[in-house]
Amino acid sequence: MRKKRNKTKNRITNINQVRPSQAMDAFQNVLTRSGFGMPNPLEATTYPLTRFTQDWQKITALYRSHWVVQRIINVIPQDMVKNGYNIQSDLSPEQLKAVQATIRRTQLRMNVLNGLYWGRLYGGAAGIILLDGEGDKMEEPIDLDAVLPHSFKGLLIVDRWSGITPESELVTDINDPEFGLPKYYNISLSETGQATRIHHSRICRFIGRGMPYFEKLAENYWGTSEMEHVIDELQKRDNVSWNVALLTFMANIRVVKMEGMEEILALGDRDAQQQLYNTVEGMNMLLNNNALQVLGSKDDYQQHQYTFSGLGDVYDRFMMDVSGASGIPVTKLFGRSPAGLNATGDADMQNYYDTVESYQESQLRPVLDKLLPIIFMSELSAVPDDFDYIFNPVRRSGEDEKQDLGSKQTTTVTEAFTSGLISQKTALQELQQSSKRTGMWTNITDDDIAGADDTVGAMGEEPVPSMLTTDTDFKEDDHPRDEDGKFSSGSSSSSNAEAENKKDPDLPEGLKTELGEKFTGYKGREAIDKLLEEKHGYVENAFESPQLPAPISLAWGNDMYGLQHIIKRRLEQNISEDKLNEFLHNIDTVLKNGESMEANRGNIEIFYGKQSVVVAPSFSDSGFHFIVTSFRSKRKSKK
Repeated sequence: MRKKRNKTKNRITNINQVRPSQAMDAFQNVLTRSGFGMPNPLEATTYPLTRFTQDWQKITALYRSHWVVQRIINVIPQDMVKNGYNIQSDLSPEQLKAVQATIRRTQLRMNVLNGLYWGRLYGGAAGIILLDGEGDKMEEPIDLDAVLPHSFKGLLIVDRWSGITPESELVTDINDPEFGLPKYYNISLSETGQATRIHHSRICRFIGRGMPYFEKLAENYWGTSEMEHVIDELQKRDNVSWNVALLTFMANIRVVKMEGMEEILALGDRDAQQQLYNTVEGMNMLLNNNALQVLGSKDDYQQHQYTFSGLGDVYDRFMMDVSGASGIPVTKLFGRSPAGLNATGDADMQNYYDTVESYQESQLRPVLDKLLPIIFMSELSAVPDDFDYIFNPVRRSGEDEKQDLGSKQTTTVTEAFTSGLISQKTALQELQQSSKRTGMWTNITDDDIAGADDTVGAMGEEPVPSMLTTDTDFKEDDHPRDEDGKFSSGSSSSSNAEAENKKDPDLPEGLKTELGEKFTGYKGREAIDKLLEEKHGYVENAFESPQLPAPISLAWGNDMYGLQHIIKRRLEQNISEDKLNEFLHNIDTVLKNGESMEANRGNIEIFYGKQSVVVAPSFSDSGFHFIVTSFRSKRKSKK
């Protein structure tokens, strides 16, 4: 074994004695001085590690004096918070109002915005969570269960150069969202310089751009300033801008050729030179659009104008470089309209909005995830089990776009509702939620949603029993209306005459069995009270409507249609008996005063105010008439 070790050692020694070879690039041309190792401008290019972020004084000077730097730092955070977020929870309006009031009172939006500003500018900033009564517990983790009512007082924002220093001890709990980051921070804000040790659970971190591990160590677990990635391009743009501005002073150069000027300057005669200077100065002072230029016979006067063509394109290229380095479109950063005949800038702005949304998730959400539960405990003494939130869209839609979006959203929700896919309550919730983007349906209140029917298909077109319909559909063209939109043949006599013409001689016996015993001589509310007493059968010609060409019958029915169906729906909504009777008696009011619209399956809906009655065309042994199938407390939107 020892011999083998010696052999290995000798072999290694021999390897070390091998003459090292130099690795070279695949391309090299000595004559043209191009390729690896050749002295040319490209090979002279280097990228030194400057760590510009640590020069906080220069960064501060840039932010204070340079408007482009201010926009680079401010624009993205402003767009991150401008439209806010929507809390997803079954909280009451009063509870949500209390939470929002606390957020406004503590100026949380402004403080978070400042944290984002200084995090981007300096590469790091911290927001210290202020809780009343816990001044002596800053080294301890926040205990949500111990948060006192109304104790949240906001955030204290400090940047990384203002006295806050992370300690070397790191979070070792892999379940902690801040795993691998400093566990404690020391902050010194007082004149005495006494430091306060703060647990990381009481700190909201704001950083600029993230860096690899070793550079993160160099930056003391902070990020880098956004200006570190922009400064080179910004310097190029500023120099071009200054040079273009200086060129404007050379836009118009006047040249005077004077005989004997060389001799005067060469002889050194100061009197003669002074006379020359006075002559030139006098000519220059008198020069204007109406001036007279006096020259000798051999003198000459010329005027040269500088052309600026092409400078604008050059300047635009440097602006685009600054825009690319900052990740902000030129139209947003410099306030310029898109160039080109058909250019709209929509693609650039959409990419920008995507970038902002990614920043919301990576930078803003961790802050809100820490703050909002504390605010809930402070104001509500509990964090809802279903608590969640989503960021509102960053992009604001135009009026035309809002209208188009609202129309499509309404159509989709309506079709889903009438198809029996969603309930009335779900439909109202969808429309209310879309109102923030579309500006439509803003009057839908939480009370409206709470009182809506939660049964799927309850407000859609209720299926009508087959025995109440025939192969003969109701066609509105067969029943002309007058100028007021009412049927011209709305009287009882005309209705009966038309019914005789449309009478079905082969009436199935099942219809008589379905409707049961016939009651006559009862109209309006009397017909309703009669069926409530009998609880079977139907009242023939119980109602009339100027909107319909035939009388309307009221059947006791079953769970699918008629008065029994209406009563069942209201009882499911826990309506009282007194309100139920009042509700049922409104059927007559709606039919007398309402307007009609065609519903699905050939049915007709009469609506008045927020209530509507659905009637189905049918034939009986008395002829053509309508039968009440349902009565709704909140009608569908009219198409």
